[in-house]
Amino acid sequence: MLCRRLSVTRVWLVNFGELSERSEFSVVGPQEPVQDRVGRGRGRLRSVDARALSGWGRMSGAALGIEVVVVFFLALFLLHRYGDFRRQQLMVLFGTLLAWFLCFLIVFILPLDVSTTIYKQCKKDHEQHEVVTASNQTMPNSPVSLTESVHECYRPWSYIPEGIMPVFWRVVYWTSQCLTWLLLPFMQSYARSGAFSITGKIKTALIENAIYYGTYLLVFGSLLIYVAVHPKWRLSWYELQTIGITAANTWGLFLLVLLLGYGLVEIPRSYWNSARPATCWARPTSRPPS
Repeated sequence: MLCRRLSVTRVWLVNFGELSERSEFSVVGPQEPVQDRVGRGRGRLRSVDARALSGWGRMSGAALGIEVVVVFFLALFLLHRYGDFRRQQLMVLFGTLLAWFLCFLIVFILPLDVSTTIYKQCKKDHEQHEVVTASNQTMPNSPVSLTESVHECYRPWSYIPEGIMPVFWRVVYWTSQCLTWLLLPFMQSYARSGAFSITGKIKTALIENAIYYGTYLLVFGSLLIYVAVHPKWRLSWYELQTIGITAANTWGLFLLVLLLGYGLVEIPRSYWNSARPATCWARPTSRPPS
């Protein structure tokens, strides 16, 4: 026969995932397995997300698209404001627009990624807490209290669906890498070249970037040799990507440490001397006539 007793139970109220506790008289029979309780609890959580948050789900994909469009037009407006579309070549406009767009895009998309990550971590903590609660209900003498407070998970309006952000960050990162190491340095050297032909400009740009690329290849080659000699590591496409990222960061930090002290002194001094009328007048008058 079933016996009537007083038991404290946790009841999930299907009202935006709110958790409440209440005491009630219930008829308790043989206890069911923990796996069944956990599975039923997870089903309730999924039903809450499906019914109460269906409106936010439709808006989540649109938030990312709206920000991408807004950032693109912002970069286009700044390029039109501080550049000249008529006098610049199409390749220069494309490279500058793409570089500015990616830089601004990282700043605007990063808060969306952070809010999405916090929401996913909150849901994971809820599932773990549910497993612990169901386990403790089958063990009355457990030292873990059943009245632990759990933070409520509110799905943000900027929630991004699963699987989009990894692809997005890969595209942004490797496009920025190609601009930083290949396109933009070559375009700068090509524009500064004094050659009259296209072939001469390209040759001058390649020579000027030889040292630029040589230092990076030296760092990349050193790391590649270290990984190849190491007995526990194997070379694969993923390992080559990791080596490339490490070499780029190492090269950038090396230039930062090497040139930061010179730039902190020389750049303010050049601006100071340019603002002094005596120095500006002394430069043309001190040169001998040609």
